[in-house]
Amino acid sequence: HRVLWEKGIRHLNPSLANTMVRIVEGKSRGVLNDWELATICGESRHDASELTGNWLFMAVELMTDEGLSGDLPRLYRYDL
Repeated sequence: HRVLWEKGIRHLNPSLANTMVRIVEGKSRGVLNDWELATICGESRHDASELTGNWLFMAVELMTDEGLSGDLPRLYRYDL
């Protein structure tokens, strides 16, 4: 997730339901799936402010007037 974030790809909806863990050579490896809401910075037709995710798990800042208007820059921690 972080590597893709740093490359400008935003999942926007990580959750336990969108994760899988598998064992590779005795080590746990996480996989994040369900990417249809993802955006690519500078290329996507929509921006992150249009997508709400699950209100119960959203960052409080995204539910303010500034966040709802789309004027709030998207931070990495909002997806955690």
